Amino acid sequence: MWRSVGFLMSFAVVGEGVALIAYIVILGGGKQKRESGWKILCGILFLVGMIQCAGMALIVSFHLSDYRVRRKTGRIFVANYCSDDLRFF
Repeated sequence: MWRSVGFLMSFAVVGEGVALIAYIVILGGGKQKRESGWKILCGILFLVGMIQCAGMALIVSFHLSDYRVRRKTGRIFVANYCSDDLRFF
C-alpha cells in the first residue's frame, strides 16, 4: 500500500510541475493562449487534485486501521494536507 501512496504522490508532484509550466506559458503567451489555456490548466489541476485525494484516502485508511504505525503516518498526513493547501493558493 505504501508503494501505491508513493507513486500517487510522485505523480501528483509531476502534475504540479506541469501545471506550473502551463501557468507560466499562459501568462507569458498572447491573448489566444490566455483565453484557451485556462481550461487546460483547470483540467490539469483537477486531475492532480483527484490524485492527491486518492493518496490521502489511502493514508487515512491506513492510519485508522493500524494503531502501531499512527506516529509514522501522522507526519505523512500533515505533509499531504499542506501540499493540498498550497495547491489552492
